[in-house]
Amino acid sequence: MDSITHIVLGACVGEVLMDKKSGRKAILWGALAQSIPDIDFISGAWLPITKALIAHRGLTHSFLFAFIIAFFLALIASKWHRAEEISTRKWFS
Repeated sequence: MDSITHIVLGACVGEVLMDKKSGRKAILWGALAQSIPDIDFISGAWLPITKALIAHRGLTHSFLFAFIIAFFLALIASKWHRAEEISTRKWFS
């Protein structure tokens, strides 16, 4: 998937999983969460193209990374949006 597809899919998932009162914040958090796995594109600037393509599907595209990032994003979101009571559990549903 390209970056635009990642962001749009994440925004859609954020909209579906979060409460309606979260509004656009849910879309932004979903887009952020979905675009984080592609942070490994930065390493491509210093690697030959063949190694960059292999590295792109590394740790950041694993289930372990997904669970770790979801946990930390849920903690950050719950601190920033305390009044809306965004639970950590929602991010894993």
